[in-house]
Amino acid sequence: NIDFVELIDENNLKVKTYERGIGFTKACGTGSSASYVISKLFNKCNNPVNVILPYGTLKISEENGNIYMEGPATYIGSGEY
Repeated sequence: NIDFVELIDENNLKVKTYERGIGFTKACGTGSSASYVISKLFNKCNNPVNVILPYGTLKISEENGNIYMEGPATYIGSGEY
């Protein structure tokens, strides 16, 4: 995967994730968390930060070396295998 990150300001990142074999995804918690960690390492964002994705916004934060993600969960479909 590759994440494209736009720094809106110190409190907001806009992230688009491209997944090999799939294309652009609507949301990616792992990519959002990684984008926060790298942005924080380069002192580009605050703790916490809002990560804006196509289907909503996640709040990503760090506490005692742990990364936390908060955001909405939305039912989008079902399937049978």
